[in-house]
Amino acid sequence: MIGRVLRVTAVVVAFAAAIDPPLSITARGRSRVAIITQDAAPDDILLTAMRIADMLRPEFDVVAGADAAADAVVAVGTEYFGSTSERQRAYTVTAAPRAGEPDLRIAVVHAPRTVPPGTLIHLDVDVDGVNAAGTTSTLTVRAGDVTVGRATHAWTSARERWRAAVDVTPLDTPPWRLRVDVSPAAAERALTDNRADTMVDVGDPLRVLVYEGRPSWASTFVRRALERDPRFTVASVSQPSRGVDVTAGEIDRAKASGGLRQIALDAFQLVVVGGLDRVGRDDAAALMRFLRAREGAVALVPDSRADLRAVGDLLPVPPANELLLEQPARLTDGVGLPPLEASETLTFAVAPGVRVLAANAAGEPAVVVAPVGAGRLLLSGALDAWRYRANDTAAFDRFWQAAFAGLAALSPPAVDVAVDPAVVAPGADAEVRVRIRGDAATVSAALGSNPIRLWPDAEPGAFRGSFVAPAAIGTAGIAVTADSTIGVGRFIVAAGARDARAASAPLSLLAASHGGIDVAPGDLSSLVRAIRRDIAAPRVRVTRRPMRSVWWMIPFAACLGGEWWLRRRRGLR
Repeated sequence: MIGRVLRVTAVVVAFAAAIDPPLSITARGRSRVAIITQDAAPDDILLTAMRIADMLRPEFDVVAGADAAADAVVAVGTEYFGSTSERQRAYTVTAAPRAGEPDLRIAVVHAPRTVPPGTLIHLDVDVDGVNAAGTTSTLTVRAGDVTVGRATHAWTSARERWRAAVDVTPLDTPPWRLRVDVSPAAAERALTDNRADTMVDVGDPLRVLVYEGRPSWASTFVRRALERDPRFTVASVSQPSRGVDVTAGEIDRAKASGGLRQIALDAFQLVVVGGLDRVGRDDAAALMRFLRAREGAVALVPDSRADLRAVGDLLPVPPANELLLEQPARLTDGVGLPPLEASETLTFAVAPGVRVLAANAAGEPAVVVAPVGAGRLLLSGALDAWRYRANDTAAFDRFWQAAFAGLAALSPPAVDVAVDPAVVAPGADAEVRVRIRGDAATVSAALGSNPIRLWPDAEPGAFRGSFVAPAAIGTAGIAVTADSTIGVGRFIVAAGARDARAASAPLSLLAASHGGIDVAPGDLSSLVRAIRRDIAAPRVRVTRRPMRSVWWMIPFAACLGGEWWLRRRRGLR
């Protein structure tokens, strides 16, 4: 009887193993926890993250880095960073510098968004230093792997801001990604804010219109100086007699006969006007709109005092005094421009907001720039400077080229598109800001084939939108169309990108806004207890195949062996 039971049991085990029946049950699953750290985190923060992972791994599935499928996020760092979904609970471990520890931070990088071709890039970098007195820091600017700029500073007080001025030579092809690093102070632990990225693009040639109601020697030679400079694209309209128009450059000749009111001035950044006695009310109204609405720059280049008086009632021209000399005198000022020479000059009274570009020996301004609305109006009192244009190695040309380059560069494009940050990590959130100069009925934006919704901002003509950076590393651009005018804002997608910023919100804000807690690196046990309490293990349906266990071999072998032993005891085979 016993032998039969053992035999039947062995057969049942073998039969069950052969058919391998599945069994569905409700079991306790494992929640998913993501642990994230700041980019380029120091070793102690990375070690803290590893300790947290080891403590959680027996009960949770732990992943490194951001994970949208995670039930909870643990952020380890020194300041607010990262983003989580609304459903994710967040916990933070703040490894802030201890009292008395040194800390350096790149707060702001002042860089031009664009520069003309062949121009040095000037950077002003603000570095905040805390408890770094008595140490020296080195700031380096790199383009790729090449160091293109360097500056040093000795810290003298407990709290101090250092502004480093660096001129950088562009390398490779634009746009240029420039990485700014400041060497850490001794014993500094928070190193993520010691570096920052910025982007500088090459600008289009500065578009200038030279308009002459009649031929003018002064404006003619200014135009020739600009035409010899590759930074400018010059278009010109001259009217030698009534009904006759001489045009050059990219300009609609059919509209040129109608004066400035018929020309599309919004396409230009600077308008140089000569033959001022032929400027009519319609022309003056077009120039005032260009100054105020377009925020452009206008340069008035008279041939005489009477020439300037002719537009005194139409444009905001200040009173001028005339000075006639037997010999030419140098007109210089401390702004770094080459000197002009002139024997016939007009001088202007200095008013608030007026910038002097050239003055005579008595300090009386002869070339000034005055604000008009959001634009700038240049008045030239160097009436016959063109006569001495060959003196001092063509200082005449160099003066106007430099003055007009700076003036036109301050005039924003008709459709101004800025991306913030300009160097962004793949998949990170970014913002696009658009400013329309002039009137536009429709405005649209797109990143490749993906449209971006723009919302009106507080300022008239300003719009704002947000987007997610593409995953592909490299240069991308957002195209904004305002009626028929298109503006493009380029940006760089790069792994590990970081933009400069002043002291940000504390990291604990992330936990407070997502239902978690913030702890110090020495209190990780409280963090683990809170996660165990808050993150319940999910109940899941699982399929088990019990017959696949190797432990079934023991009863199977025992039954067969026992049955064989009983048969031998009875003398059976």
